[in-house]
Amino acid sequence: LLGARLGLGVALDNDANAAGLGEARYGAGQGASPLIYLTVSTGIGGAILLDGELMRGASGAAGELGHLVIQPGGPRCGCGGRGCLEAVASGTAIAREARAAIERGEPSLLLGPGGQAPASISAREVAEAAATGDALCQRVLAEAFTLLGLGVASLVNALNPERVVVGGGLSALGDGLLGPIRDGIGRHSNRVAASAVTVTRAALGRDAGVVGAAALAMPKLRRIHSGGGPR
Repeated sequence: LLGARLGLGVALDNDANAAGLGEARYGAGQGASPLIYLTVSTGIGGAILLDGELMRGASGAAGELGHLVIQPGGPRCGCGGRGCLEAVASGTAIAREARAAIERGEPSLLLGPGGQAPASISAREVAEAAATGDALCQRVLAEAFTLLGLGVASLVNALNPERVVVGGGLSALGDGLLGPIRDGIGRHSNRVAASAVTVTRAALGRDAGVVGAAALAMPKLRRIHSGGGPR
C-alpha cells in the first residue's frame, strides 16, 4: 500500500533483523561471516547473517534466537512456549525472578519502605543493585546470564560464527553481560568453533535498527533511480 501510494520501493523487516543488518554493514559486525547478532533487552531477539546478508530460512522465520528452548518446562514465554531463552534470560525475566525472590522474603536493597516489595522492578534496577553488592540481584543476574551463555554456546556449535555482536539495553553492562556469554562458549562450545569466534558489543546503539532499515531500502531506491521503477 505504501509503495502504491508513494511511488517508492518499500522494504519491511523485523527490528532484530534490521539491527543485525545495520551492525553487519556499518557497525561491530563488519567483515565477519557468519555473524550472529543478539539483542538482549526486555525480550531477546536476533539475526543470522552470511556474507553480510540476512539468513531468512525456508519461510522467512530464521533468526528467532530468543526462542531456543533452553529450560524445558520452564517459565511461559510470550510466544506461547515454555523455557525459551527469552523467558529465562531477558530483562523481563530478570525483573520477574528478582521480584519473586523478594516476595519470598529474601532481603534486597530493592525492598521499599517498611520492607515491602516495590510495585515494579526493572532489570536496570536489578543490575544497579547487583553492582552495589546486593546478593539476591547478583544471583538472579548470574543465573540468567549463565543460561544466556549456554544458549549462545549452542548457536556457536550449530553455526560456527566468526563473531557474535550483542546489542539491546542490557549490553550497557559491557563485560558484565559479555563475560558470561564468553564463559558459556568456553564451557559448552566445541573447541574448534569456540577458538574462531569473538564476542563484542554492538557499535550502533539505538541507531542499529534504522541504519539496517536504510540498508534494506537502498537496493529498491537504486532500482528506481536507474529507471527500474518500484519493486
